[in-house]
Amino acid sequence: MNTKKLSPIFFIFSLFIALFLTGCASHPIIDEEAEAYLYPRENYIPESFDWQEVAPGIDIFDYENPDFPIIYHAVRIDLTTPGLELVCTPENTAPTETETASATNTQNRSRRQATSSFAAQENCLVAINATPFDSAKISGIHMADGKTLSSPIEKYAALAFQQEVPCPSSAVPEAENPRQAVTASSMDDFGSTFATSSRQKAGYSAKIFASQNAPELEEYDFAFGGFFIVLEDGEVCYDFVRRHTSRTGAGLSADGRTLYILVAEGERPWKSEGLSYPQCGELFKAMGCTDALEFDGGGSTELCIKGRSILSYSCRRTQANSWGFRHIQ
Repeated sequence: MNTKKLSPIFFIFSLFIALFLTGCASHPIIDEEAEAYLYPRENYIPESFDWQEVAPGIDIFDYENPDFPIIYHAVRIDLTTPGLELVCTPENTAPTETETASATNTQNRSRRQATSSFAAQENCLVAINATPFDSAKISGIHMADGKTLSSPIEKYAALAFQQEVPCPSSAVPEAENPRQAVTASSMDDFGSTFATSSRQKAGYSAKIFASQNAPELEEYDFAFGGFFIVLEDGEVCYDFVRRHTSRTGAGLSADGRTLYILVAEGERPWKSEGLSYPQCGELFKAMGCTDALEFDGGGSTELCIKGRSILSYSCRRTQANSWGFRHIQ
């Protein structure tokens, strides 16, 4: 055996193993008692949230503890804000004949795109990554404009949005002549115009589902799959292993009209170790949520404000799907 020829290979193999173990050690699993002792609540939950306005209906809160390695960002969105529009990728577009013919081979697949690129392209005021994925295949539900573009996974949770449409009866057009009745054709014209304009100004309501197979999801316009619920009916879910890493999650107020986004940094543990699932649940509850779930985390974690990433490091991963909000006139 020629040891001189094997030594470089052995060296490279040893280096790979060392790097792999180092990477795993950066996000160790600890038990509940150790987390409570090593990560007391006061180190990551502030006494109050100092929200700063990004745009009408959208506020942000950035947290960094100078004495403890944790950085996270929270966004509060009033879903009833006039002119708020939800956009996502992949979007609901009519398939070509070729795509229709090969639908069985392309199910759940998406063209990967960085969330920051999507946010800039769509002029998003806020945008995040969402459903987990494998290569370019989305692992879980993804609905856009009422069409399911990626099939659900029963054991995972989902966040769904429904576009609100106000009743047009309160805005029936008046005839120029008081004695002139409003005709059926004029009502049809008005209804068409009203549907085009008011749908985009009425805002959204949202709901979190424990299972992506929930039948009620069919009634919603948008749905994005995640992993698991971390806050349910105001109670934090603690039945998780404690691993601190980058997190992307979303929570809702009791009426489903206020959305909270939480993104924790964890790719540089010496600056920010990230959060565990229960810690995210505690933060969502402190912000005023009754329900919350976690989306894809780790290296996929991304948060963009006004089309640009606000993380303290560069996200080098492209995502299979992203979503966000923008304002329209």
